[in-house]
Amino acid sequence: GEVVVLDNKNISNFQSLQNVLTMEKSQTHLHYFLFDLLVYHDKEIMSQSLIERKKILKRFMNTHFEHIHYSEHLEGDAALLLK
Repeated sequence: GEVVVLDNKNISNFQSLQNVLTMEKSQTHLHYFLFDLLVYHDKEIMSQSLIERKKILKRFMNTHFEHIHYSEHLEGDAALLLK
């Protein structure tokens, strides 16, 4: 997964993350985006495909966590996806 700070448009902002990490106290919320699952119920599942591991992760993430998010699987041309 990845820890990020989201700006007012819900876009990750690396500079804000650096600022939060250097401050002693901050009101900024950190968000954790999960995109892979390597261990499930104390069993290593890395031999399963990424798609299968993400399916397990998505089922686990059905529970609502305010600052922990499931990162959807994207396929295709990365340059086009990032536009």
